[in-house]
Amino acid sequence: YQSTYWPGETLGDHLEFDALDLTASPLALARLEPWVGRELSFEGWLSGQARFSGTLTDVVTSGRVTLVPTGYGGAPTSAEFSGAIHRGANPGATGFEARLDPLNYELLRVLVPDVPLDGTGTLAFEVTGRADDGLQFVAKASHVGDSLATSGAQVSGAFWRTEAGEWSADVEGDLRPFSLAILRGVWPDLELTGELTGTVRGVGRLRDLQISAELDAAGGEVVVDGVMDLRRPGSFYRFDANAESVPLDRFSARLPQRSVWSGRLEASGRGVRIESMDAAATLFASQSRVGGLHIDTVTAYLRASAGILIVDSLEAILGGVEVSGQGRLGMAAPLDGEARLRFSTDSLGGLRPLLLGDTVIAKDTLSALEWTSLEFDGVDVEALPDTADVRMRGSAQGTIRLVGSVDALVVDLDMEVRGAVYGHNRVDSASVTLTANELPEITGDWGVLLDAFGVEYQGRSFERAHLEADMTRREGSAVLDVV
Repeated sequence: YQSTYWPGETLGDHLEFDALDLTASPLALARLEPWVGRELSFEGWLSGQARFSGTLTDVVTSGRVTLVPTGYGGAPTSAEFSGAIHRGANPGATGFEARLDPLNYELLRVLVPDVPLDGTGTLAFEVTGRADDGLQFVAKASHVGDSLATSGAQVSGAFWRTEAGEWSADVEGDLRPFSLAILRGVWPDLELTGELTGTVRGVGRLRDLQISAELDAAGGEVVVDGVMDLRRPGSFYRFDANAESVPLDRFSARLPQRSVWSGRLEASGRGVRIESMDAAATLFASQSRVGGLHIDTVTAYLRASAGILIVDSLEAILGGVEVSGQGRLGMAAPLDGEARLRFSTDSLGGLRPLLLGDTVIAKDTLSALEWTSLEFDGVDVEALPDTADVRMRGSAQGTIRLVGSVDALVVDLDMEVRGAVYGHNRVDSASVTLTANELPEITGDWGVLLDAFGVEYQGRSFERAHLEADMTRREGSAVLDVV
């Protein structure tokens, strides 16, 4: 028996299927729009087979279909499924199982436009129950990005509809692991890498779901508490994230080695992409570092709107240098702005790790036992410096003017130095002016103007020194006058 039904025809009050087999070989998705009652948000082709038994409100189905989208990378998504689906006033499912293998993750942009994902993976889930009583589910997902970084997660829990018609959830997920490379499309300039593992839980109404997470970050720890609208991810969020000894260089290729972060970030707003973000944040940090620069404390009040980063207030102590400032900068070119920083220190010694590392052993400070112990460990103690060779002191103050966007900065620095000593070299006073563009890259134009007085360098003394230097694309010239 064969029957053909066209949308808009009347079939009566009851329509029942008995092992009805449908084959698509292939079928343009646009042909399905009259059946689903709305315009689909993407185009493509569907092929495969499915069997239906039951009624339009309670149907048992099974099959395997493949979707090939137009765009979204063009990678296919295949789904194998079986179980009962219930429609009507109390929708749900009974023993419904599905496995998508492969799954084209770029298709998720249809649901979450602000989070562009790439790569492929798998998704398997089981669901049973009714909306009013609770839909119980288990889902397992894997993802392999274009960088070949692999992520995995398992989520289980329940969704239910309240008497007021709102949807609520109680779900818990395990990250096994979560690769940050999956977010490179959101923040490409960060060159994200590395993996997080841990648990995430969401409880409450979907429109203001309470989120909590405890994550292991390459030996560091991240604890997150917050709220988000799960109905439209990115449309609203508020969170408080605490980090302890997180090795940031393991998660961003843009950061130098030995970059560690401990602190707290409070943020609220909407949007995750630069051009759509409208958010405010408060940042606290202590006992952190970026490479050889120690971050003693940082307190910053920040906002982001229409692609502009607004620094309402910044107070920090970096390597013993007090820094303060405010202003606004573009979050990506061609958006731009201007910000100003002021800095001062009575002791340049806090910056010594930038030049000499964290541990400096001066042989004239060693006891006889320490001397012997180092020699036993194979250290050439005689080659170690004396205290006078590694001393560093002096005071400095100045201003920094930043113009442009965080990925294409123009920097103007003016600095005054007094009583600077580095090893056996010293300067009674000096003024420095530096200009550079296209930062943080170092391929732009640089200019340095230095006037120094009372100079001792490599055992020679000078009354005055004047330096002018220019560099473009890492090639330049310098003129030095000394008296």
